[in-house]
Amino acid sequence: MKTGRRPKYRELLADPEQPTGVAWKVFSADPYRGTLNLITRERTVAASQCVQKGVVFSLNWEITKPDPGLFHRKVCRHVFLEDADSTDDYLDGFYLQGSSQWDALSHVYHPQRGHYLGLGKIKSPSENPIGVDRLASQGIVGRGVLVDIARHLQTEGRRLQPISCDRISLADFKAALARQQVQLQEGDILAFRTGWLSNWRTIPEFRHEVARQPRIPGLSGAADFAEFLWDTGIAALVCDNPTVEVFPFESQTDNLHHRLIVNLGMPLGEMFDLDALAADCDQDRRYEFFFSAAPLNLPGGAGSPANALGIR
Repeated sequence: MKTGRRPKYRELLADPEQPTGVAWKVFSADPYRGTLNLITRERTVAASQCVQKGVVFSLNWEITKPDPGLFHRKVCRHVFLEDADSTDDYLDGFYLQGSSQWDALSHVYHPQRGHYLGLGKIKSPSENPIGVDRLASQGIVGRGVLVDIARHLQTEGRRLQPISCDRISLADFKAALARQQVQLQEGDILAFRTGWLSNWRTIPEFRHEVARQPRIPGLSGAADFAEFLWDTGIAALVCDNPTVEVFPFESQTDNLHHRLIVNLGMPLGEMFDLDALAADCDQDRRYEFFFSAAPLNLPGGAGSPANALGIR
């Protein structure tokens, strides 16, 4: 592999010194932040130019949504305390990845490759060097780009079925980018909207059905998506559905969670509320924004609420 530059994905596949397709040696100066290393100071400064209207969008769904909770996660209970001169409160049964959330680089484990960087099974926060606190150390701040898959498919007379395993191909993704006339840049935080969260809001029967037996439309888990995202230089990938890719996963050992988190060190964000941001982007046909997120500074944590804003 050539040195002095970030290798292409196919070079990662051919590197005889590493497992196939991993980027574990690419960010040697600060390996524990993975692809967030692509957000340089210069790129953060340049991203500030995306702010033209001063409109701020919270990208965070309510902490108490979805209800019912998905997978093993239950809805937290908000306990409110009041006395003569103050109020206080806490969350009981709070799953940090229960609503809009970040996957830390320790979130998934590959049965053959282990965690990101080839780490063995992480059994406690104290032995987790790739916890969510690594994302929190500098936050996730840079140029955000929205790809509105839902609106793009609507223009083509198509729709991702709410409870389905409908797949978004790389060709679909690139076609949406072309329609929006947006160019991706190294260090971008790439957000894509499937319409999943809109469906949750507007189709009541959908909520219990998806909780009972989750079938979730999303990206194809094929390697070409990982190649595209890596070669483009995407620093983080966020979406409005609960799983990024289609669920159930097309493969339990060869999917985007493994390809992006374990192999490449790319943080993923799920169930971000992108609806209002997308409507504003569609109105002025401008799909870039200033993105800011402050994950919880929780040592060794596996995930965090999103705490994300989009500013236009």
